[in-house]
Amino acid sequence: MNWPRVIKFIAAGFMGLVFFLPLFTKAQYLSIPGSNITKLSSTLWSDLRDIKFCQAKAYCVFFDGLTILDLSDINSPSQMGQVELPPDGQKVDVSGNYAYLIALDSSIHLIDVSSVNQPLLINSFKIPDLLRDIKVRDDYAYVAAKDEGLLVLDVSDPFNFSLIGSCSLAGFQAISLYLYDSLAYLAGVGGLRLINVVSPHSLFLCGSSDVMVVPNKVFVNADGGKIYAYLGNSTQFSILDVTNPEDIIPLSSYTPASTLADISVAGDHAYLGLTYQGLMVLDITDRTSPEQISALRLGDYAKRIFFYSDFVFLTDHFEPTRIINVFNPDRPFVGGRWIVPGTGKDIVVKDDFAYVMCTNSGLHMLNIEDPTHPQMLSTLYAPYNNNAVKVEGDYAYITALLTGMQVVDIRDPYYPEVVAGYKPEGYTYGVEVKEGYAYLLNAQNDIQIIDIQNSISLVPRGSVLTPGTAQEIFVRGDYLYVADLSAGLTIINVSDKDDPFFVRSIPTVGRCKNVFSSGNLLFLSCVDVGMEIYDITDPETPMFQGVYFSSEGIKDLRVEGQYAYLTMVNQKIEVIDITSPSDPLLVASYRLLDNPGNLTVKNEHIYLCDARSFKILRFLPAAWSPKVGAKRMESID
Repeated sequence: MNWPRVIKFIAAGFMGLVFFLPLFTKAQYLSIPGSNITKLSSTLWSDLRDIKFCQAKAYCVFFDGLTILDLSDINSPSQMGQVELPPDGQKVDVSGNYAYLIALDSSIHLIDVSSVNQPLLINSFKIPDLLRDIKVRDDYAYVAAKDEGLLVLDVSDPFNFSLIGSCSLAGFQAISLYLYDSLAYLAGVGGLRLINVVSPHSLFLCGSSDVMVVPNKVFVNADGGKIYAYLGNSTQFSILDVTNPEDIIPLSSYTPASTLADISVAGDHAYLGLTYQGLMVLDITDRTSPEQISALRLGDYAKRIFFYSDFVFLTDHFEPTRIINVFNPDRPFVGGRWIVPGTGKDIVVKDDFAYVMCTNSGLHMLNIEDPTHPQMLSTLYAPYNNNAVKVEGDYAYITALLTGMQVVDIRDPYYPEVVAGYKPEGYTYGVEVKEGYAYLLNAQNDIQIIDIQNSISLVPRGSVLTPGTAQEIFVRGDYLYVADLSAGLTIINVSDKDDPFFVRSIPTVGRCKNVFSSGNLLFLSCVDVGMEIYDITDPETPMFQGVYFSSEGIKDLRVEGQYAYLTMVNQKIEVIDITSPSDPLLVASYRLLDNPGNLTVKNEHIYLCDARSFKILRFLPAAWSPKVGAKRMESID
């Protein structure tokens, strides 16, 4: 028995119970004076919030910033420019050479879009309220604020916004805003409010309706001398005659069978995005009796709907944004799609390229020669439950839960091509590739070996079961080191690819989830414990070296040089100095705004997937000497 290891774990458990674990492992929390983790860039944004169409371009708001699309080919939008902004963008409007974007932190960001290929943030204006919507007309920005009602800003000087008018609405919380003629229409908690904006300095309430208690979207148009407002929430679509603001008349309501995700109105038609059914088109020529004239079943979870010319953009939580031709509203059809990246699951960096596997969008290839400006090269669309990518030679090997493994020719990164595939029985959870062989993680704890030396003719070889629940594999020589959850570390001998066999399992204090090797050291992440380090000079008899204690939960780990890089469940990256494996030291941490996923490291650059994007960061170590009680360093996203 390894008594030093046993004693150390017993001591750690006791200290944890009395809340003195930091004292026991105080060296692990020493910082490197002057060390730093900085974010260089982010891309592959997945959380689409809003779209504004202007002059054959789409200005798209994401959690992370603004993306501009070229709609010259409406069925195949292409990205023109992108600008990263402080997080949590919500809505956008465009006027002249500027885009006005509101964020959840109560900021209005002014972006110069005169060069659509290089949009530039030039000003931000803070308002002490939650901002929900924005519309810009002439030199004024009209802002729907949650508690303050309607605010008006003079934006004639792009470097000096000024608040010039407001209209507070007691007991009302704004959600959506529409400007029509001399009135602003606010929908929100409390119904509908009409505000006269003839003089932006002197706003006043001129009408209200509570026919729908909490509408989250409002549209307005006119027909036959009448003015109509259209309201939507999760259960119904309503039409009101607002010709006389002092006498608003409810005309009709329509309740679809499925949850109503979003609405858009153009002319005599209303377009409803239904959460589980896709698109529904209503004829509203007779505002007192809207009638369904068509429906198009699409995707699994419709999210937002935007009307542009003769097209509807329908976003989905799990599918690409569908571009639907509604020139004939009786017969809508999907004309194209825009692939919005899904949640990143795995990354490989090779030479100047990054290969990023996203859950519901597939394999994205990027040029990262300039890490501050990664360039998207291509996307190989793969729709469902993608989970891993590995690269060897001229091929990428990608896996998905239901479809197994596919081999992708990546010699031309602009035109990747699937050249072969292998579907094992049951689900596929991941893959590791080494020297002409792929090792598939399959259901029922089965690891299957596939000969990939001829990448277009795959040959199944042997398979082996693990005693636990295999989470991740690292291949080293003739051995597989398997993070085997409750069974700890499992070692498999694969010297004979037709007859791999179990060597041994080594219990870990916590359930083993990740495994990585560098040199003669093996690193394991263990739930509720941290990172264990072993010497595998003897590949069948790992020798315990040390542990980095952390109860915060490790999502992934990689090692480069003298540092281990960890992504943590509590939205952090931690960098650990492993120069002395028996006494690993925390030297830097970086606070993220999202739950991190997998990462990889190359030349001190950290390539990371999280729930909403692909990020590139850089760790800059500095000369240092340990100081007891030194302050723990943390950078923030």
